[in-house]
Amino acid sequence: MARKHVCKFCKMPIEKGAKICPYCRKKQRHPILTILCILIILITVVLVAAILSDGQTADPSPSDTSEPIKATAAPDSVDSIIWQDDLVDVHFLGFSNHPELSMFTVDLRVVNKTDKAIWVYMDNASVNKDTMQMIMTGLPLYINPDQQGSTGFIYYLTQTSLTSFEDVEKVAFRLHVADKESLNDMETTEQIEITK
Repeated sequence: MARKHVCKFCKMPIEKGAKICPYCRKKQRHPILTILCILIILITVVLVAAILSDGQTADPSPSDTSEPIKATAAPDSVDSIIWQDDLVDVHFLGFSNHPELSMFTVDLRVVNKTDKAIWVYMDNASVNKDTMQMIMTGLPLYINPDQQGSTGFIYYLTQTSLTSFEDVEKVAFRLHVADKESLNDMETTEQIEITK
């Protein structure tokens, strides 16, 4: 008899090693693949960080509301809250253009409102109408409990139909918040859009 384990989404018993749950049809994330992706991202970020090294921080302005806030228009200031719930506040700090590397970054600061250490990483990203491959977006952001962290998630222009940063009209993405110890997702935000 095949060994069983539980689907991470619908909690139904499925065969160990199944890539897709036969009940809810969702892909099963395997810890080894997640760790491998994190290692690839870490190596990429170390190389890029040596070139960029222009990170900025600002004071957080957390709120106790539990309703998500979603940015759908241009932020009013350089530091705007674009997502907020019981787990995290996400601040948009601005864009950083790096034409010498054919890329730009979406600079975010995330406030961890939980009592756990978390990883924050990006997926389902797009620029204008071009979908991005997010395997090399930069280091997942690691944040200790009740602290904050900032990073620039990388968007490569070579993965789009755009020729320069000036052609960017809007970016969109979802953020995943994962427990650092188990690497299990705690939440995935709705699609966040930022208009330039």
